[in-house]
This record gives sequence, structure tokens and C-alpha cells, in this order.
Amino acid sequence: MKKLTYFISSLFFVALITSFFLIVLISESFTYRNFEKFADKPLNQIKNTFYNSGKIQNTYNTQSNTYVSYYSSGITERKGQWVENHQKGEFKQYYASGKLWNDFNYDSSGKKEGVQLSYHTNGNIALKGTWVNGKCTGKLIRYFKNGQIKSTANYVDGNIDSSSYIEYFQY
Repeated sequence: MKKLTYFISSLFFVALITSFFLIVLISESFTYRNFEKFADKPLNQIKNTFYNSGKIQNTYNTQSNTYVSYYSSGITERKGQWVENHQKGEFKQYYASGKLWNDFNYDSSGKKEGVQLSYHTNGNIALKGTWVNGKCTGKLIRYFKNGQIKSTANYVDGNIDSSSYIEYFQY
């Protein structure tokens, strides 16, 4: 009977110590989570989403507001910067082959700004135009895959000057 009492007392002591460490562990975990939630700079600055296959679908850096999206093959689909619910800065989009498809910029308010270049799958330029305040302005040129000019047109404040439109035939 004395041995049974010592055994039960030992079990109680082990359970008490284990409970104490469990409470400390839970408490430390809670403190860490609170720190991560309310710190000026989040501890985890990279956020990832994944395809069902386990491959990365999107990566977002919360500190620089940059993101990269990937095709299920792992090749980059697009990359840019997302600030206050809109695009900002340089934006690039890629074909599934990995070749550049679109290259343009957004201003601080999320409107297209500057020269936009689009490419065919063979790498030749498909389109070249200039955007100001989100609207196509000036000469817009489209190209055939072989690099020959397909069409040209002048734009004013986003509207085409129909008298300036010229379409070329491929030879």
C-alpha cells in the first residue's frame, strides 16, 4: 500500500510539473502571437499561397508591397507592386514559356503611365504605346510576329484620331 501511495504521489507530481510546463508553453505562444500581431513591423513579411500540388502560386512581401504570381509549372506569370488596393510602379507579365509578354508602369494612383511594350511569343514587339494619366496618348504601333508594322494610330487623351489610323498588310 505504501508503494502504491508513493506511485500515485509521483504521478501527481509529474502531472503537476507537466501542467506547469504546458501552461508556460501556452503562455509563451500567446505572447509571441500577440507580439506578431501588434508589432510595428510584422515578424513574417513574406506571405505565400499554394496550388493544390504544393507549388507556390503567389508570394507577397508585406514590407515592400511586391508580389510575384507563378504558373502551376513554377514559371513566373507576373510581378509588380500592390499598394493601397491598386498597382504601382513597374509591372511585368510573362507567357507560360517564361518569355516577357507585357512591360509597363503604373503611377502612384494606379493609372498606367509611360511607355507600354507588349511582346509576341517569339520575343518580337507586338505593341508600343505611351500612357498618360491612364489613357493612351500619342502614337500607338502594333506589329506582326515577324516585326513588320501591323497598324499605327494617334491617340489624344485616350481617344483614337480615326483619321490617323493606318493598317498595313503583311508581306
